[in-house]
Amino acid sequence: MGPGMMTPLSASEGAAGTSDELRRRLVPCFDLLYGAVVDVVAAAVPDAPRILDLAAGSGLLSLLLAQAIPKVELTALESSPERLAEAARRLTEAEVHHQALAWSPDTALPGGPYDAVVAALALHKLLDEDKRDVIAKVRQVLAPDGIFVVADYVAGPSLHLDDLYHQLWLRQLRQLGVPPQDVEAAVHEMVFDHPAPVEDQLSWMTAAGMRDVDCFFKQLRFAVIGGWCADRPSA
Repeated sequence: MGPGMMTPLSASEGAAGTSDELRRRLVPCFDLLYGAVVDVVAAAVPDAPRILDLAAGSGLLSLLLAQAIPKVELTALESSPERLAEAARRLTEAEVHHQALAWSPDTALPGGPYDAVVAALALHKLLDEDKRDVIAKVRQVLAPDGIFVVADYVAGPSLHLDDLYHQLWLRQLRQLGVPPQDVEAAVHEMVFDHPAPVEDQLSWMTAAGMRDVDCFFKQLRFAVIGGWCADRPSA
């Protein structure tokens, strides 16, 4: 098993508020990225859906989903006890029906079935075989019309494009005035990451038994991808 699911750049993170702020600074398209997840899920799920948030961190994506989807029932999974406690606190304060559970990628998922499973900026921490294992586990807990949506840092489809996207990301951070120490810490942490190209991840979803897989949003190294359970009725 590869490294555990973590929020990106965890070596330089502190409290949840600091973590969320750092995430926004280091992901120039943050609002578009997370917004695409919320928009796709909100359009795909039934009323009062059950949603599973993998590696929920401090609960940021869970809260955004709860704001957009009435009567949602959320299950937040997280390996860090501190982040899990913070996610539970924030969801409780927002009066969101939820449960917060400790989880690591080498253990089973809660039984479901879930109308949606989401993961934000987490799967790139896993080796490719572990990503495929998590995708297979997700497929098993999806409802027949359930959707899996992933927002993540991805690899370019070629070494040339991968390097180009990296250089453009660094340029964006400079233009946005991100402190050099934050950029340096991010680049150091990326040595331990295992991002995969969008095409590979879509093929793994298809192989796991998902259909209508696609890339819903992409900007350089950041993408939102997903697909539906193969038991989904045909349109």
